[in-house]
Amino acid sequence: MSRHACDLFWDKGVAGTSGDDIAAAAGLSTRTIWRYFRCKESCVEPVLAKSADRFLATMNRWPAELALSEHLAADVVAFPLSPQDIEDERSAMRIATLSVSDPALRTSYLMVHDAMEKGLIPVLANRLNLAETDL
Repeated sequence: MSRHACDLFWDKGVAGTSGDDIAAAAGLSTRTIWRYFRCKESCVEPVLAKSADRFLATMNRWPAELALSEHLAADVVAFPLSPQDIEDERSAMRIATLSVSDPALRTSYLMVHDAMEKGLIPVLANRLNLAETDL
């Protein structure tokens, strides 16, 4: 359902997409959409969260002996993305682009990234030999 919302927002625009459109594309009832999501824009949060979780997993695997660039290059080889993962990353980037000009979509984007930032604090604190509260 989240993937359908991402595709519809990209193809038709956020304003041109309704909750009914998302439900129809996903083969669900509109009522089901509203049971699980607070607004149509929040329907993209699972795709964004998957991307954020993937990034956090990569960062949590960062060994102390490697520079970040070296780790990222090695990690993408060690943990390759599936075709669906690549499509989800593409969708997440498209939503990031759309969120710049759509305040409601931006809210969903920022909610996911706020959670990601909280997960990144321990990684960065460890790398910098700082307490998490010092970041």
